Amino acid sequence: MKKRDNKEVILGILMILGGALFLGIIRSANIYLKYEISALQKEREELLRKKKELKLEIALSTSPSELERLAREKLGMRFPKRDEVIVLGEGNEP
Repeated sequence: MKKRDNKEVILGILMILGGALFLGIIRSANIYLKYEISALQKEREELLRKKKELKLEIALSTSPSELERLAREKLGMRFPKRDEVIVLGEGNEP
């Protein structure tokens, strides 16, 4: 009967160690996933901030004042001088 008692004790100890090992693995996976979620949340916040920036940039780039500024700076455009304007209509028809 002593051998059987020893086997049961060893089996019990092995089960306890196996359970502790399993809990350790689960806890470690849980911690890893928490860090992963945290990193993904930060990335999401950064992407939302970037999206907001891009929406603002689009809004600014379609405003009349921004279009005028770009036309002057990048395309070298300007308002015509008085003598460069030809008015068509009444009295000026060929």
